[in-house]
Amino acid sequence: MGIPEEWASSISGREEREVEGMSAQDQELVDALQACARQDHEAFARLYALTAQPLFALTKRIVQDKDIAHDVLQRAYLSIWRKAESFDDSKGRAFTWLLSVVRHEAIDEWRRMKRRRGDEELQENVRCDGVLPEQQTELRLVRTLLHKELDSLPPNMARVIRRRFLKGQSVQDISHDISVPANTVRSWIRRGLEMLRHAVPFDAPHAALSIA
Repeated sequence: MGIPEEWASSISGREEREVEGMSAQDQELVDALQACARQDHEAFARLYALTAQPLFALTKRIVQDKDIAHDVLQRAYLSIWRKAESFDDSKGRAFTWLLSVVRHEAIDEWRRMKRRRGDEELQENVRCDGVLPEQQTELRLVRTLLHKELDSLPPNMARVIRRRFLKGQSVQDISHDISVPANTVRSWIRRGLEMLRHAVPFDAPHAALSIA
């Protein structure tokens, strides 16, 4: 599955030009990445503060959805933290390396979104009676626990989770009813369930998400 040609070339150059000439910041990024490789959490926070804004702009440009872009960027920074020791400042600029990690994560998400859109009609015809018995049991548990816990979530997440798991609406129906893209609805559901880990058994959100 191909990606828009300009993403493979011009995005990198465009984002790099935003920080062109900032040699002091370049060195600060190098120092921060090297400290991250030593598991320095303060350095990671500093790295985030220096780069989150342009990297979020890049991510949003690719996935075209603000909420999904936040999720993608969170995963990208986790990857940056894990891979920091592989950065070699003798082979290129720190910001270019960061761009590469984030762009890879964003394009992977864009491809997943495209596949989901292609399968949307099939996915939305799947109903709970097609779920395996053990998944039905976990889903009932999720519903029971959600009744008690939803008020602790941000209103947008609580609303879509209530519609999906307590009222049984499909993602597509929720998207239509509240005029929000289906991928954003999925993102809210996923993030909301992650926030409810203290109340919902670890495996249950994954079973629920498998039919979301």
